[in-house]
Amino acid sequence: MEKISSVVLSLGSNIENRIEHLREAVAEISNRVGTVIQISPVYESEAVGFQSNTDFLNLCLVVQTQQSPRSVLKITQEIEKLIGRKTKSTNGYQSREIDIDLIFFDDAIIQASDLVIPHPSHHLRKFVLLPLHDIVPNYVDPVTGETIPTKIDQCTDSSKISMTHHLI
Repeated sequence: MEKISSVVLSLGSNIENRIEHLREAVAEISNRVGTVIQISPVYESEAVGFQSNTDFLNLCLVVQTQQSPRSVLKITQEIEKLIGRKTKSTNGYQSREIDIDLIFFDDAIIQASDLVIPHPSHHLRKFVLLPLHDIVPNYVDPVTGETIPTKIDQCTDSSKISMTHHLI
C-alpha cells in the first residue's frame, strides 16, 4: 500500500471571479491530488510585493495524498494553467487567476532548484499564516521547530487582511 502523506497548500486569486477560481482549484486538487480533509476560511488581503487594484482572496487546505512532492507540484502547476494562469513571472509578482503554493509536505525538508519545502517565504505572509492557523495550528515547522502561532507572533507583515467567509 502506498504511503499517505499530508500536504498543506496555499491558494490565492485576485482576478475576477476570485471565489470561483478558488472553488475550481479546490475541486481540481480534490480530483487530482488527493482527499481534501481541511480547508480554512477565505481571507481577503491586499497584494504583497506589487500594486494591484484588486485584493486577493486566500485560503489554505490540507490534502491527504499518495503523490510525491514533485508530483503534487506538477499537478498544481497544471491546475494553475487550466484555470488561466500564465507562466509564473520571473521579474516580480503580478495579478493572477490562481496561485497554488506547496507550504508543507508532512515534515519533509526539500532544498532543490525546482522545489523548496517548507515554502521559503510562508512565515513572512499573514495571508498564509492566518489560514494555516485555522487548519494546522499545532504544526511544527521541521526547519525552525516553530509552531504557527509563534510564526504569527514573529511576522512583520503589516498588510491588511480579514476573514471573509467559508468557501463551502
